[in-house]
Amino acid sequence: MGMGRTGRTALRGLAAVAALCAVAALPGAVAAGPDEPPGYRTAPDAEPVRGATSGAEAPELAPGIYTDRIGPGEERLYAVELDAASTAYLSAMAAPGPGTAVAVRGDGLALRLTTAEGKECDTARVTFAGNGTAYPIGDHTTRRTGGRVDARCRKAGRYLFSVGRVGGEAGGEWPVEIRHMSEPGLTGAAPQPPAGDAGGTEPPEPSAPPGGEVRQADGGSGPNDAAAIRTGAWRDRLRPGETRFYRVPLEWGQRLSAAAELPAARGTYAFVPGALGLQLYNPARGSVVGGNFKPYDGGLTTASLGTPPVDYGNRYGTGADEASVPGWYYLELTLHRDLERFFPDGADVTLRVNVEGEAAEGPEYDGDLRAAGFGTAEDGQAPLGRGRPEQGRPAADARRDGHMLILAWAGIGTGSALLLGLGLWTAVARRGGTGTTGGGRHAAPSR
Repeated sequence: MGMGRTGRTALRGLAAVAALCAVAALPGAVAAGPDEPPGYRTAPDAEPVRGATSGAEAPELAPGIYTDRIGPGEERLYAVELDAASTAYLSAMAAPGPGTAVAVRGDGLALRLTTAEGKECDTARVTFAGNGTAYPIGDHTTRRTGGRVDARCRKAGRYLFSVGRVGGEAGGEWPVEIRHMSEPGLTGAAPQPPAGDAGGTEPPEPSAPPGGEVRQADGGSGPNDAAAIRTGAWRDRLRPGETRFYRVPLEWGQRLSAAAELPAARGTYAFVPGALGLQLYNPARGSVVGGNFKPYDGGLTTASLGTPPVDYGNRYGTGADEASVPGWYYLELTLHRDLERFFPDGADVTLRVNVEGEAAEGPEYDGDLRAAGFGTAEDGQAPLGRGRPEQGRPAADARRDGHMLILAWAGIGTGSALLLGLGLWTAVARRGGTGTTGGGRHAAPSR
């Protein structure tokens, strides 16, 4: 039997109550205010962890994905056990909620990977480049076992990964998503840098992106629910202050060029620096192209980027080392919040993508590269233009009904809210006459 209007209203209220409790229970979830674009979605299987302030107390991170929070001026330490053959990638992505105050220059993350004795093996630093607008930022540190690597950083043993906040004191705590990936070692000698690479080259300028039919793409909030796209022209509608992610598969020997077009707008002349951002991350969430923002003055504006062909030997160069593994590469598209003066109802942004080159054979690994998270075969059937399904639903649908998805994540953590809400729903349904079965029992709500 159908549910009455009061019953449906109560059920919606139940979802809202439980979702609010779920947000409080999830350290990695980012809740957006009613007037803000949706926030970053952490991976559903991410494990909450709390970094320590000393190496002796640092929690150990096995390969996987984790969530934590970090406040202004803080540094969090995590321990990892590494062997002497694999390449380790330790990444961190900060996800301050849309509308969070960040400094025009300087706010960001500083990452460091050291041996247990304090020998520095790798560092990375990433800061906001969008002229005061907040968006997800991240990078990785790497422990390699080949090339010009200090012998102390090649050994098996305990290492420490640190994530620190740099810059101003504004913005409160930021959720941080941390990922540990382990690339298997090779069975033979490591490939050299590509021919003609005298110690590394800068990534080439992007080739002309394709024109033709423009298809719809519903970008995700981060790498976890990024929309799968290929060569072609794609359109998505973003609100000012919003960031969307898209993933593009690159195999050995292939390169990517992409361009984002923000259309001309009618109205009063104004100038917005750092208005349109197009950035790129590799499969291990290392920044390939960062800080790529263009100003806007009301005319057609384009932000573009390009990579060299994916090659194992790129990691031994000096300018293209982040394009050295195959897999999903993540485009990050951001609109500055001040674009609201031009686009109060959102803007249709066109994303032109070109993947060039035939897939080539890579080096021989002593292990399964795709099982380690590199490559695209495991979820290559994701529908184009839609995000990766989470809890059985596409990312676009989940974004429109985000509270219900957060409720599914929270599970047991919101049991009390569910019981309270179900009691409220039952009382309202009884009062509103949703219908009964024999014996005076209420019928189950129709689905």
